[in-house]
Amino acid sequence: MESLQNNQEYVVIKAGTETLIKDGVPNIKVMKNIAKCIARLREKGIGVILVHPELWGMPCPLSQRVLAAHGRKKQALSALGQPDLIQDWRKRFKKYNIRCAQGLIEDHDFETDEGRQNMRRTIHELHELDDFWAEESKRKGRKSKESSPHSQW
Repeated sequence: MESLQNNQEYVVIKAGTETLIKDGVPNIKVMKNIAKCIARLREKGIGVILVHPELWGMPCPLSQRVLAAHGRKKQALSALGQPDLIQDWRKRFKKYNIRCAQGLIEDHDFETDEGRQNMRRTIHELHELDDFWAEESKRKGRKSKESSPHSQW
């Protein structure tokens, strides 16, 4: 487990394309199970960062044919699929009152101290904002199903 600026423990979960996609569409059963496991970890006070690669095969059913014909279009296909993917994650995490955020991390972000510090700061700020959101939800009378909400990133 990793500790960020606020000394909270975090676990990083990586879900690959083979896990998240089945027959060219999101594997909802797997996504629900991942969301449930993350909610349980958070109930224990453990922060979670969910990582997955570009999912260029999602949701466009033509993506395989497009990629075969235009192999360099992988990044564009990924950009088209990401909004739908984050929407699917929001649906799965809503049950547990967990907010989702999305960030793009590339190899160069790991190459310098500044890049690594920027990632840590952003994750920390997302968790602070989510704590504020959770407190606002409680203040407005919405039930929270966990003691320490933090964003998935």
